[in-house]
Amino acid sequence: MKCPNCGKDLPDGKLYCDNCGTEVEIVSDIDMELEMHKTIKNIANEQFPDDYEFDDDVEFDDDDNPSILRILLKSGSRFGKIFYVIISVLILTVIIFAIRMGIKVSRESSLDYQVEMAQKAIDNDDYLKAVTYLERAVKLDPENPDYRFQLADYYKKLDRTDDCIYILTDAAENKNFDNATRIQAYNRLFAIYKDNADYSRISYALEKCDIESVLSEYSSYRVTSPEFNLESGTYKDTIIVRITTPGDGDIYYTTDGSDPVTSGTKYTEPLTLEYGSYTVKAVVFNDYDIPSEVVTKDYLIDIAFSFAPEVEPESGDYEHTFLIEVDVPVMYT
Repeated sequence: MKCPNCGKDLPDGKLYCDNCGTEVEIVSDIDMELEMHKTIKNIANEQFPDDYEFDDDVEFDDDDNPSILRILLKSGSRFGKIFYVIISVLILTVIIFAIRMGIKVSRESSLDYQVEMAQKAIDNDDYLKAVTYLERAVKLDPENPDYRFQLADYYKKLDRTDDCIYILTDAAENKNFDNATRIQAYNRLFAIYKDNADYSRISYALEKCDIESVLSEYSSYRVTSPEFNLESGTYKDTIIVRITTPGDGDIYYTTDGSDPVTSGTKYTEPLTLEYGSYTVKAVVFNDYDIPSEVVTKDYLIDIAFSFAPEVEPESGDYEHTFLIEVDVPVMYT
């Protein structure tokens, strides 16, 4: 096939001329419309002459079972002529629709066409149209990260930040891509988060990251959960609870089960827990005030105390009769 503009030979399946930039139409929509109107006009002229008389010279094959349409036409019926025109128009409409659908399917299944049309739209600063073609390119070739990155760029230009984040996250977490591609995706993604001061989403993304160089480069955004030296349980003596974090950050805690994120006390020294029940909760805040997961430990300190009875009244000399009362703790005799 040749380019209708410059005459250059085009490869099979090529719908865009690299030489002159002309988009090749298999069948022009305008040409199809003109041809349809011309055909209908010819049919009308043949079937409806100015004097509306049926042309007796029209001949049909001698069929044993002629169709109703032929009978109507042969009889000179005006209704038959109208019916003939309607059927002809319907057939032309179906043909045009089929051609258009064929062109559409051919274009949508052509990766080269999508890429070329996207570039053409970009050259014309029509980023919305460019995004449409690039989205199709990504679907046609999901293993090529270049289309994803290009699509992310134009999502950003159109202020479609959520779409940009989605496609970059998908590329960063896609283990079918090499590490260089995934690192590039992480860098672009984190740049957006930093511009929006959305540091917690960097920390969340790092929790799923398995690339050491990325974890190292963005270590200041990571937050690690607090660790306790003693596990939950029942203890028979006073205990000392130490809370630490393997990373950087400040620890906040509570001992009554309340939320340490909103009402915690900054941890500066080990906690001494004496007789009673305690629910200790702790959280770590990193340098960007990103909280870690809250860690909870339950402790019961059950010390075997020996209580002396309380006797009333006090020792002394009395000049009247009275009762002596002895008070002992619950469960004591």
